[in-house]
Amino acid sequence: MAETLRAGLSLGLLGGHALLALRIQRKMRARGLAAADARLYAAFCVLGKLPQGLGQALYWSKRLTGRRGGLIEYKGAQAP
Repeated sequence: MAETLRAGLSLGLLGGHALLALRIQRKMRARGLAAADARLYAAFCVLGKLPQGLGQALYWSKRLTGRRGGLIEYKGAQAP
């Protein structure tokens, strides 16, 4: 039963992402982008949802457990 539920959820998420990609592609075509460029743009927009979701999940898990996130510093880069 749990495997069926998990498979259904996975298929639902995959289908949702496919619909999102089609929607983005249509909007970009309406703005005048070439078909290949619109497809590529839509694919990368949808692909970017994974790290965005993981970052949000990490933020909320730390917030709910009372832990603090670490500071990110970029010491190697020098300002021009």
